[in-house]
Amino acid sequence: MKKHKNIPTSMNPRSISQARQAAQAKRAPLVDAATVANEVLFAHSDTVDALNSIMRHPRSLNRDIANWRPPIKQLPGVIDHGDLTASISRFRVGPRAISRIHGYGERRKPAYLIRLRITDPAGLEVRPEIAEGWVRALIPPHTATAVHEISSGQATTFVWMVDRDYQPLRSPSSMFAGLNQAA
Repeated sequence: MKKHKNIPTSMNPRSISQARQAAQAKRAPLVDAATVANEVLFAHSDTVDALNSIMRHPRSLNRDIANWRPPIKQLPGVIDHGDLTASISRFRVGPRAISRIHGYGERRKPAYLIRLRITDPAGLEVRPEIAEGWVRALIPPHTATAVHEISSGQATTFVWMVDRDYQPLRSPSSMFAGLNQAA
């Protein structure tokens, strides 16, 4: 192996990622999304209410102007994980998506596509069970299969269709196949 002047000989290319994995293993007790959702509902119900309010607010409706940004809400830390940031966007559903949802077997008419993007303000990767726990706290338990996860880089994005009463609708995951490039 060729030695470089600026790189210490004790440095191994895998040591950085191994150290990162070891640090995550120390701080990451084994939890599941249901446990996180229960913790969120019990300890942070005001934040869940605020997220539901933001979801219905006219400002969350996506606009075609360049300076529009989705509303952002700081999420408090749960189960030994630091604070997170959630941005919520709402998109109107077009006739093609409506017919596809009806073809999938859903009888209710979809009104909006909800996109919830969860990030860590420090730029770290968000643990999947923590992000999913926040989403499960937002929706009724029997509709968890209507939510689709799109992971991209450090952020975790969840999308789902809702009717006019903001109740999640079943939809095929293939509808959101190219959405991770857009997110």
